[in-house]
Amino acid sequence: MARKNGAVTVARMDCMSPDCGERVAVFQNALGYLYTRCPECACDQRKGAGHQAYIWRHMEPVAGVEIVRPPNLPDGYGEPGQPPQSAPPVPAEPIGTVPTVQSEKRGGGLVWLALGLLGVGVATVASAAGAGSQV
Repeated sequence: MARKNGAVTVARMDCMSPDCGERVAVFQNALGYLYTRCPECACDQRKGAGHQAYIWRHMEPVAGVEIVRPPNLPDGYGEPGQPPQSAPPVPAEPIGTVPTVQSEKRGGGLVWLALGLLGVGVATVASAAGAGSQV
């Protein structure tokens, strides 16, 4: 795929590589995905939702540049450079209560065992009867 010349920087952020420490330029491709270009680490064009969310949370937008929300950004992310809005807390169960687990009743196991033994018995009797009539 041909490189698009004249890509416009939409934001800046610290490089994601823990040992780098450089400031990187953030760009946005024609499909709306964000990518970074670091002078030390090169270009990072990963499109995964987690990677896009990380860039969205940590970038500092350039004034006057429009940034489109990446297509796979999870719900709950507001403006660029802001942490995600937290979901309402899930009510916790009172301390000291233990959830009950319903046991799965497995009926019929003994019935199948009895039918199997009956079948073996019938086969044995039939075999013995057939062997005795040939004598």
